[in-house]
Amino acid sequence: MSGSRERWGILIINEVKTMDAPRLGVLPGRADRPARIGSRVAAGVFAGSLLWCLALVALAYHLAPTASGQAPFHVYWAGLLPVFGTSMLMLRRDLTPGVRVAVLSALGAVCALPKLLRTPGGPLFYDEMAHWGQVRRLAEDGVLFRPNIVPTVEDYPGLHVLTVAVSRMTGASAWTSGLVLVVACHVLMVLGVYLLATSLGLDAKAAGLAALVYACNPGFFGFTAMYAYESIAIVWQLWTLVACVNVVRASTGAERWRWAVLALGSGVAAAVTHHVSSIAGVVFVALVALAATLSKRVSRAGRSAAWGVFGALLAVNVGWMWPDRATLVPYLLNAPRAGLEQLSQLAGGTGGGEASSRTPFEESALPAYEQVASVLGVVLVTVLLLWAVWLVRGRVLRDRMWTALLVIALAVPVSMPLIVTRHGAPAAHRSWPFTYQALAVLVAVPLAWLVTSRRVVPVLAAFTATAVILVGGHATDFDAQARFPGPYASGCDGRVLTPEAIEVSRWLGDHTAPGTRFVASDFFTAGTVSAHSDAVYVGRFPTWELTFHDSPPRRQWHDELVRQGIAYLVVDQRITGAPFRGGYYIANHEPQAYVRTRAISPRALAKLDEVPWLRGVHENAYYTVYAVLPAGSPSTGPADTEEGRNRWQSDLV
Repeated sequence: MSGSRERWGILIINEVKTMDAPRLGVLPGRADRPARIGSRVAAGVFAGSLLWCLALVALAYHLAPTASGQAPFHVYWAGLLPVFGTSMLMLRRDLTPGVRVAVLSALGAVCALPKLLRTPGGPLFYDEMAHWGQVRRLAEDGVLFRPNIVPTVEDYPGLHVLTVAVSRMTGASAWTSGLVLVVACHVLMVLGVYLLATSLGLDAKAAGLAALVYACNPGFFGFTAMYAYESIAIVWQLWTLVACVNVVRASTGAERWRWAVLALGSGVAAAVTHHVSSIAGVVFVALVALAATLSKRVSRAGRSAAWGVFGALLAVNVGWMWPDRATLVPYLLNAPRAGLEQLSQLAGGTGGGEASSRTPFEESALPAYEQVASVLGVVLVTVLLLWAVWLVRGRVLRDRMWTALLVIALAVPVSMPLIVTRHGAPAAHRSWPFTYQALAVLVAVPLAWLVTSRRVVPVLAAFTATAVILVGGHATDFDAQARFPGPYASGCDGRVLTPEAIEVSRWLGDHTAPGTRFVASDFFTAGTVSAHSDAVYVGRFPTWELTFHDSPPRRQWHDELVRQGIAYLVVDQRITGAPFRGGYYIANHEPQAYVRTRAISPRALAKLDEVPWLRGVHENAYYTVYAVLPAGSPSTGPADTEEGRNRWQSDLV
């Protein structure tokens, strides 16, 4: 072996099954050295850190609603960082496979803790409410593919069916069953990355660190911790990838068939659960099959099996998506395409206006160290990735599977520029939980060299790098409003759900027939009402024509409401307090989306009480429900003529 390879601490320690790549590990002298503290002490410290984390995260949430400073952030990190530190200390030890899996499972479960404690009693975020409404109705009548406020949700019932099934088998409530599924999926994601790393040739210690690095990805505590279809479908996608890698690596036909069955089963489950996850799964499987084809180490049977899995999953996905292609394709392509266009405009100096660009952490309540860590984290990930490529450069050039891994991993730094664009930022954020699967495996190689060193400085460097990546990932994808409870904040997901919102939703559910159509002043109100009632939101109606203007709405909008069968308008009076933080109230194509600097005027909502074809039927401290009177009603006359509109407008003045 070359001196340079030994100097970096990487050693090929054994050859495994035929067609299997040699395993990469740390130098035996490091891995086998006697532990300085006993196994029982180390296990006790690790278990104590889990309880410590539980207590401090709960304390941070208790402090958040009334805290005036940033104490909740400090307490939060004082609870979470020790778990990652003790996990790294455990994973660098010589552990039995069962103990290592137990450590990784505990880490995965505790990473679901912040979101679980944030909303233990019911859905909180917009996407969660969309899924919760679907599950509640499925549990009541067993009907699939019901209309949903998020159009794609109705076409992907995997999460909903599984939640109802778990609820009925265990007797637990549907929401409790959903939380159990999210925690279980977090554990399976961590274990999936661990198995992916071992399947690609890393030893147990490096593979465990790969799983830990994946737990630091920006979406692990937010995007894939919510009760939403991506939180479960990404598990199916990851295990499809793991199974397909093992299809290629298998040394016997029976083993290959077992892995192929798992790959197909997981891939089909992803296809009926979440569109992006299933597409990512098909793309990753295609890269594995292509790598197998270009590799001289893989047998003809392995290549054929990989392409067979790819063909079957491609057919399943096309078949499932084809009926709704007219709405699904634009839905999937609009954000990344618009983001690339905006990035091109910004790079070319042509601008694109305020609606195109965004300033990261604009008006953010995040502490300065989180914002700094978000930038340093990107730098560290890139440096570690380049270092990993140097360390395993021979493997990357010789084993095409590692080449495919590098292609996927490079998507993380390549996507970073998109976060400065309005439409590209969500696409970048949602891609990281997928691309981090490959990046974590590569980054684990230099981290394994650092953390298994006999010297203190490299070990501290590994801890510091991991902490910065973790803290920076939170800042990138899990802002203060989403992370901590607190008072109502206009347009902030996680801060708009109040008891009044649930009350008005239940009132509508109690006083209207199932399937009653409604529109709302903002998409958060629409989501809440949809989740807690059987009313159906109509997103095609331009509600801003009713709520954005001080002048009375034209008669044509009443005609359109009647034509679409819309019976109610639900208005949150608080939207006059400040512009919605997300950039728009109802839809991203509404007038002044992303460039509005002033909130809707109180007069624009007050005029609704005078519209002759609207009648207030219910209100509480913040919400008003208006019934849309049918055409021909005696009350629809005064504003239907130009004279009536002018007289009414003068009365308002």
